[in-house]
Amino acid sequence: MAVKGSSEILLDEDIQDYICVSVGTGGTMSGLINSSKPFQKIIGFSSLKGTADLEKNIKSWSKKGNWLLSDNYCFNGFARVNDELLKFIDNFYDKHNIPLDGIYTAKMFFGVKEKIKLGFFPKNSSILLIHSGGLSGNLGLNQRFNLNLKIS
Repeated sequence: MAVKGSSEILLDEDIQDYICVSVGTGGTMSGLINSSKPFQKIIGFSSLKGTADLEKNIKSWSKKGNWLLSDNYCFNGFARVNDELLKFIDNFYDKHNIPLDGIYTAKMFFGVKEKIKLGFFPKNSSILLIHSGGLSGNLGLNQRFNLNLKIS
């Protein structure tokens, strides 16, 4: 169901060169791959450490090879955060008034920012970041680590 539903996220007018998404199971990313245009590259930012199982899922659920998956910004795994990520979440909210969750979306936004700094994206390319929500995950992080992350 996630793959089918996620294939409806991209619209005809979404003509960005790169589509970036947080990855948990690979369902949302697979749907985006399936509905992407031939020139688009889908980049998944795994919230999990290790990508082998996710890559198997994505290959079995998607029809195209225009994607890449990275766990370089997972911050040591699912529901793991550190001071650098927490500072990024706070600064991002202060600057853009957009809340990020520490489990999925913050890791993707952080990764995109780092990839921009490293020159990964060609000059003048366009990038679409899919904010998949997940803010309720901040409730658990707030309780577990005595934080005050936004939940809405």
